[in-house]
Amino acid sequence: MSRTASAPLELAAVVRDHYDFVCSITHRLAGPGLDVDDLVQEVFVVVHRRLDSVREPERLRAWLYGVCRRVVAGERRKIRVRAALRALWGGPTPPPAVATPEREASQTELERRLYAALLELSPRRREVLILFALEEMSGKEIAALLDIPEATVWTRLHAARKDLLQRLNQGGDQNQSVREYLQWNN
Repeated sequence: MSRTASAPLELAAVVRDHYDFVCSITHRLAGPGLDVDDLVQEVFVVVHRRLDSVREPERLRAWLYGVCRRVVAGERRKIRVRAALRALWGGPTPPPAVATPEREASQTELERRLYAALLELSPRRREVLILFALEEMSGKEIAALLDIPEATVWTRLHAARKDLLQRLNQGGDQNQSVREYLQWNN
């Protein structure tokens, strides 16, 4: 599949048709504390560089999800490495993210507690839970997106819900609002 002069048009079509999906997935995977706008930009830089590698256009959405997942994971890895190097060699601690009205509005206490609990889940369980509960995808859609059997989706989802509820229950009453938000009961 050769893309030459029409590549910018194809890239423009991918951005136009999938921008909202990429933003939503990146926001959900990143959670509070990471600059989602920068991550989305990085996703589309990768898309621009690698669009020719998409061999199955009907799997473009799954490919985009994989790019989002790798970009967010890469950013988290960079943060961990930088923190480890600062701890090892000593160095200035970076200032906390600048609070803006937009950031304040998007990061409610409820979201912070939810994402704190989500980040404690294994990445495989977390991604299935996010896609199902927050992105409202079906088990079949998740299976296609992650290229795994649908039964695996349901197994991971069950385990993720159980783990998340256990973590939220450790928070007692302060996490009751998160449990209500998720509309899950013990």
